[in-house]
Amino acid sequence: MKSALIAIFFCICVPLTFAGDFHSQVIPTGPNVSLPDVPANHFLRIRNFTQTAGPIRATISVTPNGGSATIVLSAAIVSGASTVPETINSVVIAGPATVQVIPGSSAAYITYIKQHDSD
Repeated sequence: MKSALIAIFFCICVPLTFAGDFHSQVIPTGPNVSLPDVPANHFLRIRNFTQTAGPIRATISVTPNGGSATIVLSAAIVSGASTVPETINSVVIAGPATVQVIPGSSAAYITYIKQHDSD
């Protein structure tokens, strides 16, 4: 009886849990990919930016309103061929700004969230 109650509780609560508004996206090789614009009083937090291999790394380019583009992050290579794993860095981009991913020589993977400054 006790295990049945736990199972019912689990079935009710699992659909109500949320991981937040994190978005994950595969960035293919080819043209630049735009991420959501970051308006004033918002920020974009990039938690994960990796790619599997390749001599050319994918990068994140940020253009603040009225400014020039700056590379702020390069993808970490995650491959079984390396014995020493690379550090997966994260970055926070304050708005207003335009954010683009410049693809590398292989597909990249990114996870990000856009939030208001008061969150």
